Amino acid sequence: MKKALLTLVTIMLCRTISADDNALLYKAFLCSDMSVWHDFIETNENCNEPNRLILLLDIEYNYLAWASQQNITDNQDILYIFNRHIKQYSTSKHNKSYLNTLYSAYYLYNMFINRQNYIKNAMKSIDYATKSLENPHPLALMHCGFMYFYRPTWAGGSKTKALSYLQQAEYIFQQNGDFTANWDYLNLQMHIAQCLWKLGKKEEALAKCNSILEQEPNFNYVREELIREVRSEK
Repeated sequence: MKKALLTLVTIMLCRTISADDNALLYKAFLCSDMSVWHDFIETNENCNEPNRLILLLDIEYNYLAWASQQNITDNQDILYIFNRHIKQYSTSKHNKSYLNTLYSAYYLYNMFINRQNYIKNAMKSIDYATKSLENPHPLALMHCGFMYFYRPTWAGGSKTKALSYLQQAEYIFQQNGDFTANWDYLNLQMHIAQCLWKLGKKEEALAKCNSILEQEPNFNYVREELIREVRSEK
């Protein structure tokens, strides 16, 4: 667990190196304008700086996750860049749990984007996700939580298991200080709120939504959609 904490701190420090980029991407995240992320990925596809590579992998992971949820399949170019950057990261000093998380995500996104070899890609994604839980990186816990959240019940999906993984990741994040303008932490909080809501815990979900908006009032999805849906639930 100490290794995971140190790696999380490293990622946060890397982000401060690219403050201008972070500000642009963070604003786009709040407004769900992911075209900014797409353009940023393409502009930086030939990155060779180790610190910037970590930031790019996180951006690519989240962009492809969003695109998959929106059923946007015309992202073979971004998937190719993501795979190339994963291989680049694997040849440098890396966190094994996070690397397995990235490979799990790659096979998952490959299944959605290319619409072929469903079983093969799904099994590889699950295998890498399982491996990522050995001395888990916080983003590995998040990834497993997302997989259980979005997977249908008939395929092993479980909001209860999703919430457990997400809350474990939340605990690690909260041990590491300030997360101002951090889209990973906001995304984690949002999914916890969604899990609580789907599990029938309306008051807890509302409390989590309010907590998110206290931290970031401009998070459009939570402010304009999620909290209203939770409130209207009977």
